[in-house]
Amino acid sequence: MVEFLSLKKALKTIIGQQKEGKMVAKVKKEVSLIDTKTHMLRIRKTARAIVMNDLEEILLIKHCDTTPANPKHPEQLEYWVPPGGGVEDGETFEEAAIRELREETGVEIKRVDKCILTRDIDLFFSGELVTQHEKFFLAKITGKPAPSHSNINPGEPIADERWWGLSEIENSSEIFFPEGLVKLIKDVLTYEA
Repeated sequence: MVEFLSLKKALKTIIGQQKEGKMVAKVKKEVSLIDTKTHMLRIRKTARAIVMNDLEEILLIKHCDTTPANPKHPEQLEYWVPPGGGVEDGETFEEAAIRELREETGVEIKRVDKCILTRDIDLFFSGELVTQHEKFFLAKITGKPAPSHSNINPGEPIADERWWGLSEIENSSEIFFPEGLVKLIKDVLTYEA
């Protein structure tokens, strides 16, 4: 069964932006063709693995998109995120997080610990505006396996992967998702202490 949500909120945000620029205009043009009274967004289920080693570094991948993924921030084409992707038919969110981690980084884990964040966000995926239902799972490991994106599908916009210390993220000018990633990790570590 496919789930749908209204586009009304997403469209208000996109059309309400007062920024100028080709990308924002392109997004406005594409979205303005959708009838907001009858069209609903498809739900895309995704899972991401926030892998933390014993040095409290987390493994992230860098996306370099050619078109905007986030209609609220069409200027953000390059950003770092935990490895992850779509949940396949018959697969749990946990299984998807483990599989996507292996496919995108070559890092193998047996299990994820727990879901530390669930969110719904409207994003473009393969040219379609969808509501992405995301679950982020913490996975603690020992050591620092070298990531390799040799298994990545050629169409994936992944440009790099690396281990990041929390202070490195805080002091970096790069863009990281989900928003508040460092605070989320620190809160989890504080709670577990």
